[in-house]
Amino acid sequence: MARVLRLDVGDALTVFDGEGAEYFARVAAVARGEVRIVPGQRRANERESSLRLTLVQGVSRGERMDWVVQKAVELGVTRIVPVLTERSVVRLDAAQARSKQRHW
Repeated sequence: MARVLRLDVGDALTVFDGEGAEYFARVAAVARGEVRIVPGQRRANERESSLRLTLVQGVSRGERMDWVVQKAVELGVTRIVPVLTERSVVRLDAAQARSKQRHW
């Protein structure tokens, strides 16, 4: 952490507890292979958007749809509606469509 983030004693950072809370913290010591921090005050986590975003996405071939789903979720999309359009190249029968829907 000290090398990658180039942190030094006294530098501020944000730490997370794995349960949704985040805290201000300061680097207390940097030693070979070890960084010690002093956690501080808990702060409000304001990272989640209150918007509920829906993406209506034409089904694409191969791994592209998996990539679109992954990136959409990373960007905060909460609902994805895959659609087959008149000009879609991909054609799915009912069983394939159910399988893909479960996968996505």
